[in-house]
Amino acid sequence: MPWASTCSRVRASACTAPRSPAVTSSYFSEDPYLSGVMGVEVTKSIQAHNIIAMAKHYVVNDQEYERFRTSVVVDEDVLRELYLLPFEMLVKDADIAAVMSAYNRVDGVYATENHDTLTKVLREDWGFDGYVQSDFWSCRSAAASLNAGMDHEMPDAKWLNEENVKNALNDTSLEIQTVDRALVRRFTQMFRFGHFERPYAPREIDAKGNGARSRTIGEQIAVLLKNDGGRLPLDPATAGSVLIVGQAEFVDDACQGGGGSSKVDPLYTVSPVEGTQDVLRDLGSDATVSKVTVAHDLANLDEAVSAAKEADTVIIMAGVVATEGADRPSANMDNDQNKLVEAILDAAPDAVVVLKDSSPILMPWLDKASAVLEAWNQGAEDGHVVADLVFGVVNPSGKMPTTYPRRAEDTLYAGDPTRYPGTDEGAGYPVIRYSEGRRVGYRWFQSEGIEPQFAFGFGLSYTTFDIADAALSSDRNDGTQPFDVTATVTNTGDRAGAEVVQVYLGVPTEGQPPKRLVGF
Repeated sequence: MPWASTCSRVRASACTAPRSPAVTSSYFSEDPYLSGVMGVEVTKSIQAHNIIAMAKHYVVNDQEYERFRTSVVVDEDVLRELYLLPFEMLVKDADIAAVMSAYNRVDGVYATENHDTLTKVLREDWGFDGYVQSDFWSCRSAAASLNAGMDHEMPDAKWLNEENVKNALNDTSLEIQTVDRALVRRFTQMFRFGHFERPYAPREIDAKGNGARSRTIGEQIAVLLKNDGGRLPLDPATAGSVLIVGQAEFVDDACQGGGGSSKVDPLYTVSPVEGTQDVLRDLGSDATVSKVTVAHDLANLDEAVSAAKEADTVIIMAGVVATEGADRPSANMDNDQNKLVEAILDAAPDAVVVLKDSSPILMPWLDKASAVLEAWNQGAEDGHVVADLVFGVVNPSGKMPTTYPRRAEDTLYAGDPTRYPGTDEGAGYPVIRYSEGRRVGYRWFQSEGIEPQFAFGFGLSYTTFDIADAALSSDRNDGTQPFDVTATVTNTGDRAGAEVVQVYLGVPTEGQPPKRLVGF
């Protein structure tokens, strides 16, 4: 049930989130269609370079807490409409080469041993002809896993070793044809992408070129959440003394992803102070930039407050850097950051808040802030990206891929341990019941009539847009042809920017949420 964030390994993630305060590195959004479309495009890009793309985690590995033991119980129609749909899109629309099986159980059966999901759905229903790999140490058996449709164990041979496979062949719990099938599935994809013919010849990584791409992408994905009175962008000519304040993870160096799959070792990083200095210099500003790093126990908060009172421009940086394998205890920022943000806003009411998150957070200080920018965990070019956005070199044009709640009580799992973190129903392991059905993410808030803090698809801009002449190609459809939706989008402001047109559809059937994203 992780909150949404991006994946930095060469994998196409197709999971749908969130259902809990968990977080990993492996989720595009809370919406299955958006996750699927993004996964398809990433997969096509990866495989265009003759690299195997792998979709993970298959399936309903939606929380990190006890993910090796949990069993997820979900209705078949909900499973297919929400949680399987992104994977189905990867198979049918991107011809993905590999799928990574999850850690958890699905209705009591481990995902790596689940014949229904690995064979019936994946291969018989969808026509997948690639190979299935276990997530690292998610394999629990030799014969049962291979028979169910898993083909390759990672990262070692704890189960699919010579001794276990021979023993299974000898006691007839495994057939040699099944072993051959697994090998053929994997080798076929390796031949497909020329892995046997291409010599191993690593080249020097183009750090400068890739960094420039990272900077551009980072600027495009940022979301402007609040901008009362047009506080942003800041004027570099009048910035004066600029103070960056926050805890070490957010102000001392580039804010990267947490541990596990999202953890990479960059060739270089751009810190907030360095990046801000670079951008201001390029803009011809003589502003000075300094920082105060606030301890996790807030021992030097008074020092930060005093510095904020003296500075001409204050930028607060806060957020969440989460790790794979562990859930956040709540939707609050860790280490008393809410108290830190509120104290600085009291001292400097015009301070700008820059969030560096990998998942939604609660913002009890929001009413005090005039401007809030969600930059996410940016990675190597963090310092440049945030400064470009804050000082108006580029326009924030991103939209929210997930919903931010106003209160913890507004979430679908609040007060219901059967939904998260699960309960022991007698088998000794936690059972999680997706009793909310289709009401996940923004569908939950709409169905329950709960106003979120920031809605799915929300995002402000430094410029303005007019969307006119919206029209459907037809007012009737027999279900065999797609509808065309057209509109004219005009930038009516004085800055370059981008707008995302979103199309939602309501299904007038009992049990369906009010609307769902069907195009953008």
